[in-house]
Amino acid sequence: GSQHRSVVCPTGTGCQRPKPEASQACYETSGCQWVAQPWECTPACGPSSATREVSCPSGVASDCGLDGKPETAGDCEDFSTCSWKVGAWGVCSGSLCGMGTQVRAVWCESEHASHCQGLTPPTVQVCLNTTGCAWQASA
Repeated sequence: GSQHRSVVCPTGTGCQRPKPEASQACYETSGCQWVAQPWECTPACGPSSATREVSCPSGVASDCGLDGKPETAGDCEDFSTCSWKVGAWGVCSGSLCGMGTQVRAVWCESEHASHCQGLTPPTVQVCLNTTGCAWQASA
């Protein structure tokens, strides 16, 4: 901004030169306050770190007061990258020669199924057990 004032010589003449400036640039900082942008949480599956931009509108940090500057880093939780984890299929149960089932463990890496996207992978599947199969010949 700028400041303006009236500069006059009381006698009309006889004042020494140079004449003082009638206006000058000024810099007002009393209204400067920190501006904090929204937090951004780093994608993760559980605890993570958050950052945000904090700035002083004048572009000069000391104009807003360094003591009251909001934090620019913090903690957060994000579950956007959680995925399903699966264990190995177990042995084929049932008959030693024929159809059976296999079982495996399935879990969400955050330990809360609601955090994982998509359908839960199957925990049971049909299998064919041939370990006890032998040729049978007619008499």
